[in-house]
Amino acid sequence: MNETTFTDRQTDRQTDRQTDRQTDRQTDRQTDRQTDRQEYLIADVMKLLAAIAVVAIHVQPISLDGRKGLYSYLLTLAVPFFFSFSGYMIAERNSDIRKVLNKNIRLYILWSIIYSPVAIGHYLYLNNSLKITILKIVRGYFLLGEQFYSWQLWYLLSIVYGLLTIRLLGLLKRSPIFLLILSISIFSMGYLISYFSEMSIGLFGRIVSESIGSGRIFTGLSYLLLGYVTQCFHKNKIFRKVAIIFIFVSFISAIIGLVKYSTTSWAAYMAIPCLLLISTEIKGKNSYLVCARMVSSTIYFTHMIFFFLFSCDLTHFIVLENYHPIKAFFLTLICSIAAGLIYFPYKNMMHAKIIDRKSSY
Repeated sequence: MNETTFTDRQTDRQTDRQTDRQTDRQTDRQTDRQTDRQEYLIADVMKLLAAIAVVAIHVQPISLDGRKGLYSYLLTLAVPFFFSFSGYMIAERNSDIRKVLNKNIRLYILWSIIYSPVAIGHYLYLNNSLKITILKIVRGYFLLGEQFYSWQLWYLLSIVYGLLTIRLLGLLKRSPIFLLILSISIFSMGYLISYFSEMSIGLFGRIVSESIGSGRIFTGLSYLLLGYVTQCFHKNKIFRKVAIIFIFVSFISAIIGLVKYSTTSWAAYMAIPCLLLISTEIKGKNSYLVCARMVSSTIYFTHMIFFFLFSCDLTHFIVLENYHPIKAFFLTLICSIAAGLIYFPYKNMMHAKIIDRKSSY
């Protein structure tokens, strides 16, 4: 009798444990699903528009050389929005900077490898010496964040350096006011460096031109901090009013033709807080907008591959003189979107497998 009772107790304990595990797995799955449902819907649309703007920046169906006005202004907002939204989400999710940094390092290495054959083919065609070729490649990977026809990757290098600075200096432990002042200071430095480089003023300007090219590499840190601060103050009435005034001023300056395309544009910097506040107003679930978010990432990282195919001599790795920019823009955009639509269901399938694998442990 005692042995039977003992066996029954063991069976009950095992059953309870299995039930608890199943309950935990179901809770984890429900939590994951709920998390997936809560996304910023307007931000997903703005990311897609920003990705299309990045394609326009590089393909230039309408030339940006010397152009000032609303068109240049809208394109100028694209990359700053990506930077600052990352900072906003770091603040909201209280993200582990180390994990975010490692993710962006992996992305930069991956896409640099993917684009490396184009860069190597281009340098070989130019018949540069091995020493010059190595120096150009090293400079491209570590100072510029770009090689031949991988111009968009500077965003990843800039965000990597920004996150690395934040982590090493422990900046997120400081007050939002301090971070805002620091963001403005860093952006001012980047602006001045770009100005000296563009004007080739003195020895300093020439050094910048031959090394980092411009001050844009510093904008990643500046916009990350600006996005972080915006999230900290997103309910502050004074901050919201100032943000509205700033975007109004920057928009008017674009309308009257004072803004040209620049990676260190003060008009873009002034507009970002209000754009972030607008983009994070509505949360919800929309499968089409989730797809749009995925497609925007695919457009950003793959569009230069398709642009290369439509604008370059594939045997000599040089730009064709007679390629049609408007035709190249639409072909590049269509192919990039198609790549995103193909990749989206594949990623969902892989994500579902990972969740099921975790829940089986």
